[in-house]
Amino acid sequence: RMALVEHEVELPPLDSPVEMILPIKAVSELIRILASDGEMKIINQKNQAVFDFGTTRLCTKLVDGKYPNFRQVIPGGYTERVDIEREKLLGAIRVVSLVADAVIRLTFSANQLPISTASTDVGEARDVIPIKYAGKEITLSFNPAFLIDPLKVISDDDIYFELEDGSRPALIKCSVPFLYLLMPLRG
Repeated sequence: RMALVEHEVELPPLDSPVEMILPIKAVSELIRILASDGEMKIINQKNQAVFDFGTTRLCTKLVDGKYPNFRQVIPGGYTERVDIEREKLLGAIRVVSLVADAVIRLTFSANQLPISTASTDVGEARDVIPIKYAGKEITLSFNPAFLIDPLKVISDDDIYFELEDGSRPALIKCSVPFLYLLMPLRG
């Protein structure tokens, strides 16, 4: 997958900084476990981490190596910001992706966002949602699953895209410290 998600959480002060790379299955399980409030104890051992949450304990091996500097792949200098109602965008993407789930095209234009797809086997689908935007027209193609993933978990009513052109990655942000890097498809 070509997606990056960043989400900040508050942690108590540590005696010394700790870096760990967790397997994706462990992260998925932690997200499920942490659906409710409460305190969690994290124990860092040589090649594994232990997470104690109430009566639940999750042990996982750590991924060897050093985590890459992901900030280097997050482009800066975006010139366009597009405000969008999250539920409207999510609904339109879901409907359009029923026709072809491989590629959908978003065309950011003056106060509207046409979302379209085409399949030689099934046909075409198109929906248009209102947006707050007055900049240059920008067309980007994405795998719809990569668009749906962040929109399902963000709880804000409004999100915004930061864009430059049709070939550079887009950023999805909202009012909480959340960043989603979205790589456009070529062609």
